[in-house]
Amino acid sequence: MASLEEDAAEIRNFEPSIVPGLLQIPDYARKIIAIGSAKHPRDVEALVDFRMSRQRVLNQPNPPRFVPIIAEAVLHNQVGRDPRILRAQVLRLAEVARFDHVELCILPKMASEYLALTTSYALLSLRPPGRLTASVVDQITGSIFVEDEAKVAVHEKTFELLLSATLSRSASLRLIERVASQT
Repeated sequence: MASLEEDAAEIRNFEPSIVPGLLQIPDYARKIIAIGSAKHPRDVEALVDFRMSRQRVLNQPNPPRFVPIIAEAVLHNQVGRDPRILRAQVLRLAEVARFDHVELCILPKMASEYLALTTSYALLSLRPPGRLTASVVDQITGSIFVEDEAKVAVHEKTFELLLSATLSRSASLRLIERVASQT
């Protein structure tokens, strides 16, 4: 996944219940990773470090266009017992949403029926010469990499349908900022 992200011209990501990994702060990532594994704390820290290193892709010269869609509930879903984690995470979302190459979109709660379309997944469109688009679908036991053009096309159409139900980029940022000020 990290290799695909580094080679991507565009990354589109749908997350119905958590903040996308490329946007997670360390404390948030630590809670998500720890709850999802029975690993030794040292292993959790290694995975958090790896997730944080993946985020460099958004700050490199000529970064990929990043279009994450998150459900509005994600802005309110507290991770861990410390509410400061959620506040810091939402503030990070507001910061990244201002990047020129990031189009963070919120799927509002009034469009929750769209959550039934799919689980979380990412579409990674690689830079030339390959021009391949792959879909990475998250599952409990791991991720499935989909490269079949017909299946990827369905994933792309689904993403466009989800995108059509989101708030605009500016309205998404205003909502994120409002939630940040209230948490």
